[in-house]
Amino acid sequence: MVGFLRFNGKSIDPAEVLDKSLDAVTTVANDLSAKIDTLRDDVEAKIAGLRTRVDYLQKIVENNLGKPSWIDSIAVFIYKNNPNVRYYVAKIKELQQATKTLKNNGHKDMAARLQDEIDRLHAALRKEILQALVLVIEEKLLEE
Repeated sequence: MVGFLRFNGKSIDPAEVLDKSLDAVTTVANDLSAKIDTLRDDVEAKIAGLRTRVDYLQKIVENNLGKPSWIDSIAVFIYKNNPNVRYYVAKIKELQQATKTLKNNGHKDMAARLQDEIDRLHAALRKEILQALVLVIEEKLLEE
């Protein structure tokens, strides 16, 4: 026979304590199981959404293989219509060739200085392209 315990002047039945503890653990386990099921459902829904997007993008790519993309079209448009972009591209190509020649001839310190200039020109080119892109987008929006 299991005896009663005394705690703070009260009699405690160990079996009752175990039952209440088991009930509490069961409740927590059920709550966690429900949360896990909810999370699993959310993840599965997100995965299904991503699969749909990937399938859509794959169809776009398959339908446009071999065709120039709109990004290429905009890049060509900006290159043709912006003399600053053409200058930066030409200057970068020229300096890249000079850097390659210097490296091959053992002048790595001079090549490093030229690389710094190339990096500066790349930053200026990106800025110029972004400004041109904003203008192209604004023109398209005004047309609509």
